[in-house]
Amino acid sequence: MSFSTDYGMLKTKVKSPKSAKPGKGDSEDIKADFCVFTTEDVSLVKEFAFDVDSDFKNLKIRHTFNITELVIDEKDRNDPAKARMNAKRKGKLERYIDIDGKQIKKEINFAA
Repeated sequence: MSFSTDYGMLKTKVKSPKSAKPGKGDSEDIKADFCVFTTEDVSLVKEFAFDVDSDFKNLKIRHTFNITELVIDEKDRNDPAKARMNAKRKGKLERYIDIDGKQIKKEINFAA
């Protein structure tokens, strides 16, 4: 599925992405380019690059969610389906930003 609009151009690869194999290199080496969006619409870029202050030509952003705990409400403890649906996640979001070749890593804790 690839298409172009007034906002920009979205390209996706024909084959679905394969997950990275554990133990094969560092997480920085994982190539995440199954879906690429190209645009010149500054307002749209600001939605995704809200924490990027400088001007850039190329920007790549990748997220890794590290879930450390699941918080299950007491009323859902005896119903596995509801427990899965309503569980709150606790952990850390790692945001990897590549601004014209300059690497930045930010970590944000999130809780239920």
